[in-house]
Amino acid sequence: MRAGIYFNRVLMVSSLAQQPDTGISALRDRWFGELRETGRFYVDMIKQATAVYQQQGTLAPLTMPKFPDDYFSWAATFLQTFRTTLTVGTQSELLFSYGYCLGNAYCDLEVLRWAFELQEIGGSLGFDQEKQVNTLLADLSETQFRWAGCAMLLGREEKTHYLWQAWRYVDDLLKQLIDRHKQNAADPSRGADYYRKLAQFVEPLSIQIAEESKKVFEHLHTISQ
Repeated sequence: MRAGIYFNRVLMVSSLAQQPDTGISALRDRWFGELRETGRFYVDMIKQATAVYQQQGTLAPLTMPKFPDDYFSWAATFLQTFRTTLTVGTQSELLFSYGYCLGNAYCDLEVLRWAFELQEIGGSLGFDQEKQVNTLLADLSETQFRWAGCAMLLGREEKTHYLWQAWRYVDDLLKQLIDRHKQNAADPSRGADYYRKLAQFVEPLSIQIAEESKKVFEHLHTISQ
């Protein structure tokens, strides 16, 4: 879910507290400024999702998360419980899964961008992000697989065919990143410059996917009328 971007980044900023290195402290301060600017957006997103959840009426209540652990628990409960209101294989269930996969892919990508930045500056200072990077890329690949199934089934219907086209576009962008990293995964000489280029590579990809996401949700709104 896209709000996971904010809370994963909160954890990353917290891990840099009290660091004397000027490069790390500058990165931390810049990131903290970004969190302050985007916090309200993600709070509103969680409120909107909670409102949709509560419209079901019979589901257990959700408490607005304040801290990362609260959010991860909230997100797991939301996903698992909301799915019980949907019948597997129906268009409603496929649309929900499609939207979840799109949001999760975007979340992974945005957290990866920060992980690449931190690896560039702090990899040699004890802030090795390789495990985090590999975990996120593995999750991204798994999301691509699940998302492909939803997209192909939705693509069979005329009114949801656009969602298949959008998936193909975004999936191609994500493969570019994954392939780029795989090609250099075994190179022992890769260092700060490699991760700086990866972060620079991800940024425009993220913007393109965000723009495509807007089109997708506008389309979903249109066909739901």
